[in-house]
Amino acid sequence: MAKILVIIPVAVVLLAGLAFSVFSKTPKVITENLQNRKTCSRVFSPEFNDGPYYQGPFFDDHFHLPSPPNVPEPKMMGVAMPQMEKDVTIEQILCHFDEEQTESAVAFYSPATFPFFPDFFYNNKKMVNAANLKQQVGNRMHLFFSPVPFDAAKIDALLAANPGIFDGLGELALYATHDKPDSPKLMAIFKVADKYHLPVMFHPDMDELQNTARAAKAFPNVKMMVHGYQLASDMAGLDKLMGDNPNIYYSIDSATLYADRGGLVTDTEEQFVSDFKRDFNKNLNEQLAIWKPLVEKYPTRFMWGTDRFVGWHYSEQISRLFEEFARAFTGRLPKDLQEKYAYQNAEALFTK
Repeated sequence: MAKILVIIPVAVVLLAGLAFSVFSKTPKVITENLQNRKTCSRVFSPEFNDGPYYQGPFFDDHFHLPSPPNVPEPKMMGVAMPQMEKDVTIEQILCHFDEEQTESAVAFYSPATFPFFPDFFYNNKKMVNAANLKQQVGNRMHLFFSPVPFDAAKIDALLAANPGIFDGLGELALYATHDKPDSPKLMAIFKVADKYHLPVMFHPDMDELQNTARAAKAFPNVKMMVHGYQLASDMAGLDKLMGDNPNIYYSIDSATLYADRGGLVTDTEEQFVSDFKRDFNKNLNEQLAIWKPLVEKYPTRFMWGTDRFVGWHYSEQISRLFEEFARAFTGRLPKDLQEKYAYQNAEALFTK
């Protein structure tokens, strides 16, 4: 008993120290232009003259929410990810949505909300921050729970404790963990998704078409949303995967569309913008040649997304560039497919 009494105060002190180091950081919220804007709307003004441009709304089916407030910042490829309220606010995010005519988004929500609590809280703790966020954004965001680690029993317990908060699971970054889609660990997660009637977004590793197909066949009622250049490196294989499995959906987003994908994370904003503008027309034509035939072949199962997650992805300059590329790409698709790709296919995933 005495040992327990010693351990608890030490843990409290350690947590308090960590919390102080996080809370004491100087806020640096990205407020450029936002405070000076009278409205969160703008007239689309293309810079590259590469029309015809699609003029309608979007549904961003691949959007990474910043980390919750006052928790340690995770890193991706060595780059610190933004933190809610410190680096960007929900108001800023929704303002960009309004400017880009993004009516809704699949937004990945991290369990980092509770980094300081013992493991058992992950099983059954009410996720107050997630509930508050859901109430704040309504249908502007469909929250997907991003589980770490991939523990089906814990995910099941968390979903049971937070009914109505999460509309899906993901993104499951299998390219980073090197888990296979048909591994026992992932199959257990798909079983939970099947139980709660939730779609799952995952990003397979290289050469995982066959493993993805086996998972899709095992759970035909689970809508599996996949993306990433790893699958797109074998277009014939992706074609077969989608042809054989009507529950496979594909997100064409910055992980596949933009040249220099690593630069989307590791570049400075200035370097990325320079390269993006230099290659805009060339990259647009190349990507249309790759993707347009498959979009035409599977018109109800391809979707648009941004894959936003680095701090500078929320700047006004990046917002305009992302929007123009999306409108140029969508505007080159057949007229009867443009709205399907831009927003209708994603909306259909959540139709009751």
